[in-house]
Order: sequence, then C-alpha cells, then structure tokens
Amino acid sequence: MIVPDRIRNAVVPIGRWWLREMRTCLPKALLRWFETGRFSLLIIQPSDANVTATFRDRHGRVVFVESFSGSEYSPDVLRRWRERAVSHDPSHELILRLSTADAIRNSLTLPIQAEAKIEEILREQIARRTPLSPDRVLSGYVATPIDGKRVRVDYMLVPKQRLEHVRSRLGLLDNAVAAIAGPDDDLHPTLRIRLLPSKEREIRLSKRLASALAIVSIGSVVLGVGAMVWRQELLLRDVERRTDMIAGPAQIVTDRLKEIHEVNSRVTEFIAVRSTPRIVDIWEELAQLVPQTTYLTAVEIRGQELQLNGVSAAATDLIPVLERSPMFSAVELSGPATMDRATGKEQFSLRAKMRKPRLFSDNSE
Repeated sequence: MIVPDRIRNAVVPIGRWWLREMRTCLPKALLRWFETGRFSLLIIQPSDANVTATFRDRHGRVVFVESFSGSEYSPDVLRRWRERAVSHDPSHELILRLSTADAIRNSLTLPIQAEAKIEEILREQIARRTPLSPDRVLSGYVATPIDGKRVRVDYMLVPKQRLEHVRSRLGLLDNAVAAIAGPDDDLHPTLRIRLLPSKEREIRLSKRLASALAIVSIGSVVLGVGAMVWRQELLLRDVERRTDMIAGPAQIVTDRLKEIHEVNSRVTEFIAVRSTPRIVDIWEELAQLVPQTTYLTAVEIRGQELQLNGVSAAATDLIPVLERSPMFSAVELSGPATMDRATGKEQFSLRAKMRKPRLFSDNSE
C-alpha cells in the first residue's frame, strides 16, 4: 500500500494544477455549460417584513415569485409553495436564503500551500474574530485560485441558534432545507452551506457516446496543455517586456508602494476589528441576557447607541442585566414604562451605549 499512496500523493497535486490552468484558459460561459448537478430551486427568503418564495427551473429561469407579509405567512403557505414547486419539478431542492443579519459573508487570501487546511483556518477565524464558538457556527467556503501562488477563500458563517430561530419561524423541518444561501447568492451561487447530500442524476451513455466523450477528453487534455504552454509563453514575454521598461529607480518606488499597501491592509483590519459589533453579535448577546419574562419588539442601532423596545414583567430589572454585558454601557430608560392592560406587563423603551472592544491589555479606553 505504500507505493499506491506515493503515486496518489504525486498525481493529485498535478491534477489540481492542470484543472486550475484549464479553468483559467476556458471561457466562463463554456464552464457553466459543462456544470453538473443543476436542479430546479425553491428559494425561501425571510426578512423583517415578509417572506418571499422564488422558484427557478434548471436553466435559472424564474417560474414564479410570491411574497407574504409576516402576519399573513403560515406553514400552510409554505406547504402550497412546495406543492406548486413539485408540480413543476419533483426533484427540486429547497434553498433557505438568509439576510445579512443572519449570515456573515467574508473572504481571505491564503498561500496555495494552505489550501488543504482551509477548514482549520476558518475555525481559527471564528474563534478569534467572533464571540461565537466554532462548534455553534455552520460554515461553507469556495476556494478560487488567483495566480499560481495564492488562493482566494470566500466563506459564509451562520450561527446555529439564528438558523433554528428562522426555521421555527418558517415552520421548516430539519430534512426540508437542502442548503443555506447568503444575501448575495446570485453573485456567488456556489457558496452555499449544504445541509443535505447533493443529489445525483443517472447518466446512461451508449458505447458511441462514451467513445466520443473519451476522444473529447483526450483532445481537451491536449488543448489544455497547449493552452497552458501558450499562456505561460505570453506571460513570460509580458514579464520580460515590463522588466525592460522598468529601471532601477522604479524598483525603489515599487518597494515603497508595497510597504504602503501592507500598512494600509493592517490599518483596514485594525479598523474592522475595532468597529461596532454586527447585528448578529448583538442579537446573540441579547438572546442570552434577556429573561423569559421579557420579549423585544424592536432593536435599532444609531451609531454607538442602541435603542430597545419591548414588553417586560419588570422593565427596570433589565438595566443591571444589560450593564453586566461587555457590549453595553450607560443603560437607561428613554421614556416612562407604561402598563399594558391586555398582557399585564410593562411596555418599555431602553437606550444603551455600545462599548468599544479592548484589543490589548492596556489602560486606554
């Protein structure tokens, strides 16, 4: 078994490199034509105001779009949508598209050698950049080679608690949703978090068609190698031409620009970390702090100030509870609490200031 393992370890990197070169040379329209696993999709997209269903056939054409407000929506509406989708295509998939408040989208650039450890790197990103535990977050990513040395990783994070809240609101069963999509899924449709295994279609090929595909495959290999050699030759000629045009003083300017770019990247990352927590972080914190005798009707962020409206058995008891959080400070009632005769609870309005996160163990605010 040692020899086959060595052969596999030597062949796999070559195959990945050849596929990257082929994807770089071939037009994107042709690559989309060769894509497999294209299914009809029933896309359910909830928002604060309504719930929208969009059905797309296997070619991406919209078959129907229907929307209901939050008060009009019910599990019966979802059942009718699914029955309507089954009438068009019984083998369709149900996609749950989340908003920016429920799904975090981001990207990072890694060396090509780190491609095999992307999942470990994402777990480290979740642990360091978010207040959530990696075990409480669903993640998905797409790795795209930039050049021969780097790879761009577009990833999406969904807190499991937020997903369960959305599912219970919509009345979706665990085995109903095939995948989770982000708010800009049309820009990157392959970046989805699969909850169910991908369906497979049966393909029956005749001997002639199989022979034709074998010939096309061999021809594609030859064309791919030739295109790769041609592309590398063009790149080498372009590099030589640019090198001849750039003199010694230009190299000094290039080095300084690189230093400025690195400083700018570090400043951008520093500002992003020091910025106000996302609405996902705030909702996560409120869900853990607010007691069961209280429910919120509105949450609004105004710069560094947070406005909360809701109903509680004792509104004043919320002030010390929220001030114990590392996110909030200066919690106070923004208006008098009024008694709701229907529920027997107090309607309240609170405001609080967002604390700035401490990045270093110093004495500065």
